[in-house]
Amino acid sequence: MTIDLTEVYREQASFVWRSLRRLGASEEAAEDLMHDVFVIAHRKQADYDQRAAVSTWLFGIVRRVAANHRRKAVRRAALEPFDGSGARADRSQEECLEHERAGQRVREFMHSLSPDKRAVFELVDVEGMSCPDVARALDVSLDQVYARLRTARRRFESFAASLAVPQSEVR
Repeated sequence: MTIDLTEVYREQASFVWRSLRRLGASEEAAEDLMHDVFVIAHRKQADYDQRAAVSTWLFGIVRRVAANHRRKAVRRAALEPFDGSGARADRSQEECLEHERAGQRVREFMHSLSPDKRAVFELVDVEGMSCPDVARALDVSLDQVYARLRTARRRFESFAASLAVPQSEVR
């Protein structure tokens, strides 16, 4: 039995795009990579066994596409000088700086997690996937998913608490 990829695209495109962004794809690259994911899904739809959610199956494809993109980006990075021109025109310089700092803190937290814990944390707490679906997507036991999620959540709580402004500084 085949799946209706038009419907899958309609329902899952935003999930695929968000997943690619969290896995390191730039906003510009995410659109192209998203289409790559669905081209691969079209080619490999016979491999989808329908026991897991479509999003679970797609996430496996997303992980491989994002990993390939990151490897290629590392090779290109040495050739492209950084010009710092990523600021948006509708924000003040101070707002851009604060936005960048906040994003950097979150990226640092996410990168402080092992790739296994980061994937579970993103899929469960950001994407809202069920733990059994995540276990199937990552090909690990359900107990491993629960353990990784517990650890990631504890670390996130500590991270968030470290960002809280002490009451003495609020006045």
